[in-house]
Amino acid sequence: MTTFTKSLFLAAAVSLFSSSLASAQTLAGTVHDSSGAVLPGVSVEASSPVLIEKARGAVADSTGTYQIPNLQPGTYKLTFTLQGFSTVVREGVELSGAGVTTINAEMKVGAVAESVTVTGETPVVDVQSARTQTVMNGDVVRTLPASRSYGNYLAAIPAIQATGFSTGVTTSNNFFTARGGRANEGAIQVDGMIVGSPFNGGGVSNYLYDMNNAQEVQVAISGGLGESDRGAPTFNIIPKTGGNTFNGSFFGSFAGDWGQSSNVDDRLRALGFADAPALRKNWDANLAVGGPIKRDRLWFFANTRTIGSAIDVANQYANKNVGDPNAWTWLKDDGVRVRNASARFANSVRLTGQVSPRNKVGFFIDYTVNCTGSSVTKGTSQCRNPGDDWTASGPGIGPGVATTSPESGTVWNAPLSITQATWSSPISNRFLFESGYSDFRVTWGDVMPQGAPTTLIPVTEQSTNAGVPFANYLYRGWFAQPSQDQRHAVWRTSLTYVSGSNNIKVGYQGGFEVAKTTTQVAQNLAYTFNNGAPISLTMRVGPTRVSDRIRYDAFYVQDAWKRGRLSLQGGLRFDTTSSWSPSDENGVLDASRFAAANIFPQTDGVKGYRDITPRGGAVYDLFGNGKTAVKVSFGVYPHGVFSG
Repeated sequence: MTTFTKSLFLAAAVSLFSSSLASAQTLAGTVHDSSGAVLPGVSVEASSPVLIEKARGAVADSTGTYQIPNLQPGTYKLTFTLQGFSTVVREGVELSGAGVTTINAEMKVGAVAESVTVTGETPVVDVQSARTQTVMNGDVVRTLPASRSYGNYLAAIPAIQATGFSTGVTTSNNFFTARGGRANEGAIQVDGMIVGSPFNGGGVSNYLYDMNNAQEVQVAISGGLGESDRGAPTFNIIPKTGGNTFNGSFFGSFAGDWGQSSNVDDRLRALGFADAPALRKNWDANLAVGGPIKRDRLWFFANTRTIGSAIDVANQYANKNVGDPNAWTWLKDDGVRVRNASARFANSVRLTGQVSPRNKVGFFIDYTVNCTGSSVTKGTSQCRNPGDDWTASGPGIGPGVATTSPESGTVWNAPLSITQATWSSPISNRFLFESGYSDFRVTWGDVMPQGAPTTLIPVTEQSTNAGVPFANYLYRGWFAQPSQDQRHAVWRTSLTYVSGSNNIKVGYQGGFEVAKTTTQVAQNLAYTFNNGAPISLTMRVGPTRVSDRIRYDAFYVQDAWKRGRLSLQGGLRFDTTSSWSPSDENGVLDASRFAAANIFPQTDGVKGYRDITPRGGAVYDLFGNGKTAVKVSFGVYPHGVFSG
């Protein structure tokens, strides 16, 4: 957090403060009579099936303006009531994203029992917030021709630059950015809380995020205010919560080796043509169901998914000499092709409860088993859950790693979990309290598969003249590989005051990160050969571990103020961060033939970091019809806190 992204408008208006919630929508507008005069005191109610509390309300202030914040995506009905005027009903209002939707109303003098129903398209232009975002609803997410991983959906978002796309089920961190920022500054959120690994950016991970069952996806590009911890784009997944009726969905696909063929015969092989990668199996099955446990009091939504593939790697084969302590050369086994296998098994459940008329709570847990490797056994193979009997695997963590023989390869084993809890309370029509906690945990890395030859010294052969398929080819034994144990916990609380034309929010955010790297060592010795003759050796101590901790806290205030067509907003944020390496977790963990164990005491890293950053913006409804807006925003944003 030492480098800052600054806009050209930095000196404009430090005294302004801002509006808008991290993941929810705000309904706002002005109520007037048939003469055009504003009507204070109008009761406005927003009702929708997506609200477990059924309805949320507000009262227009002295300027005739109302605001209803913290509304989830969905279809709403607005009801405007005032003594001496006919009731006005606006139906079919579609809310999406995290901005402000403007719905104005005109009320005529009449009996209270009279009702006027107004229909019309929901405005698609946010004329009250400087926030720039793209929203994909759940139907769009499910119909896009993508592999249902967040990396592929990045391609559908204007102004996003991504490092790559998820073409399959293999582990992939798709870093992204916007406006020329650092490639890894983008962040993934679930329900407005970051669920990324603390390592290398702190914003994304190899998690199998449940894109298929998202209510919608909100991608914020710019205009973040006091509650934004970074100026980077955020990819916020809003999950489904269930409802008062039972509903569900199922998706399934399967492919096998029966779905492909090859025209490469012995004559073509003699000419140097290699067999193409052969698909053994590929599958994706997803069952999701939601509904009421108790109507209007407790809802649930549950999801289970399995996805995987097994592919023979072109022109790569097993070692015939595997496991032979007297053999120091690599010998091709034509009968056993290298096979890359990947699989993920995801299960999640979300509970939403209305514990009292003004208190709603939510609980979410998602657990995923994620593994990738390459089987060298004959017949059908697939990635299995940890604890099952793994065969020796390789080469490495994914397809295309051509410099490792299967017996010296690794299995990518990555169990991951997300646990979240939220609490929201509209204390009154003026005050809204929110609080939330999210805990992301992952253990990932190149783990030693069962059956690997740990008692044999590994060899790296530099020359293909010795029979290895590639130069600098590792074979014979299992040497050493690092694995990661990470945690990223975040928490937040805020209080919002809404008075129609004004919206003040104060809040606190905190976080705690753990990053451990443990290097497993099977053999403390490895040889390097050149054309069958040893030329050097490598000695390693271990196992070793590097372990770090980070704690960060932030306080912010933001406000929005609207007068006529002009909306002004801004925020001020204070950040503090510290880091350290704890005792008893860093150094050489166990003694080996080359070194004794050596554990280091605690070491402090960053101490006393403090920072205050302003943000702000302005929006002008150009023609006064809510269809065209001119937006300007500025901000100073620290880098996201991360380890690595």
